[in-house]
Order: sequence, then C-alpha cells, then structure tokens
Amino acid sequence: MPAIGFGTWELRGQAASGMNRSDLFVTTKIWNDDHGFDRSRRAVEQSRRRLDGENSPAPIDLVLIHWPGGPDRLDTWRQMETLLAKGTVRAITPMANQIEFNPLVYRRELATLDYCRTAAQVLLRCFIQHGVVPLPKSSPASRMAENLAVFDFELSAEDMESLNTLGEL
Repeated sequence: MPAIGFGTWELRGQAASGMNRSDLFVTTKIWNDDHGFDRSRRAVEQSRRRLDGENSPAPIDLVLIHWPGGPDRLDTWRQMETLLAKGTVRAITPMANQIEFNPLVYRRELATLDYCRTAAQVLLRCFIQHGVVPLPKSSPASRMAENLAVFDFELSAEDMESLNTLGEL
C-alpha cells in the first residue's frame, strides 16, 4: 500500500508515534529559487535539518527538482549527483518515475460522493487505489490529518470509474 506525502513536514513526531525513521520514505524537492550548485546543496541540507532536526540528520530517500528549467539546472543536477555519491540522498529525480497524476477538472459534488469525506480525501483515495503515491502540499496540521484519513475506506469500482472520467488522467 503506498504511503501518502505531506509536503514539507518535520518528522519529530514520528518518534512519539512509534514509527522508526527507517520505516519512512522521505521525499523532498529543490525549489525553483534554490537552483545552482551551492544553493541546491544548502536547500537539501536545510530540508534534512527541518525533517530530522540538528542531530545527525538521516539521508533523504529521494530528492526531486521541482521544475527542471532555468539557467542553473545543470549545476543543480551536478550537485544532486554529488549528494547521491556522498550518501546525503539515496535517490535523485531520474531514479523515480515522477509524473503528474491529477484530474484536470472535477466537480466537488461528484468527488465527495457518498463517503462523507472531503473532495480532497476522495481524490487522494482514488490515487492510492490506482497505486500512485499522492504528494499533497499542506501546512496546517488539521489538513495533514485530514489527508491521512484516507486509509479506512475504499472507493467502489463504479465510483472509481466516475472519477476516472472527470478529466485527462
């Protein structure tokens, strides 16, 4: 079963939850403003500290380039290869099949269906049932909790088909 992403989120609560850091697959990305050899290294190190704290931050499992354009993209790429070789990260962009997977258009009244869930929860569940790991961006803790509450229900085949026809997937 795929796990669900939370955007940038400190993992300090994982210890209280009983989860080991080694049981998590942590992904982050280099934002557009952080392209370049030195800037991308600093961005990855900052992500490691935010995720694991100052004490011995663990390697990040996967680092992606948010948008692989701009004049510094080759320097960013060289830094990613350096970080991979040093063991700071375990995998970089081309080692993962990163695709955008979302309905281009959806109607909230259809997306909520009869599950007593938000439209976002239904769509996240749809992605999970497709075997896709969704990476929702969210900052409020309440929204993160809402995004996590998608593992205690399943969409019917009929509802999955309805959602599949809402846009180009």
